[in-house]
Amino acid sequence: MTVPTWLRSPWANLVCTQAAWFACVIGAAKESPWLGPVVTVVWCGLWLWLSSHRRADLILVVGSAVIGYVVDSALVLGGFFAFAPAVQLGGPSPLWMVALWALFGTSVRGPLRRLLDKPLLSAVVGAVAGPLAYGGGVRLGAASFGDDDVASRLAIGVAWAIALPLLGLLERRTRVDAVVGASVEPGLGSAG
Repeated sequence: MTVPTWLRSPWANLVCTQAAWFACVIGAAKESPWLGPVVTVVWCGLWLWLSSHRRADLILVVGSAVIGYVVDSALVLGGFFAFAPAVQLGGPSPLWMVALWALFGTSVRGPLRRLLDKPLLSAVVGAVAGPLAYGGGVRLGAASFGDDDVASRLAIGVAWAIALPLLGLLERRTRVDAVVGASVEPGLGSAG
């Protein structure tokens, strides 16, 4: 079966990842926390099927999910972030939040690679973008900040300032594992 070229583009990755992000967040906000993980499994499955290096890309997706689970669980246990019991679906970090991090893993090799190749820059971007992304989820009703809004945003910023460089390190390590001596496409997966 021939795969359409556009499906391997960074734009397809962006559109599909954003659609799955909305399924996760809106699903949780509407007390359907299972919706996002289902859509995520479909997108990640398609993304891996299209990948030239499934093993390396699977490591990225699973590694991203693990990093996210640890980060979000620490934020929940520290009282900086909370989820309504109706949308918990696992915990301390719910399954739909872990799905968001897995989605993030599909963008690490492609659209985010150049940013994540610069650890200091990715830490700064994480410190700013993390609280903004979580704020979006809070505004949509999927979660809430802890009692101290400022402390919650600062804790999320610190967590993301650590998480993004870790994801960059994971990407670089799996890039070498994918193919020695080959370049990596800025699209869906690695080339070779």
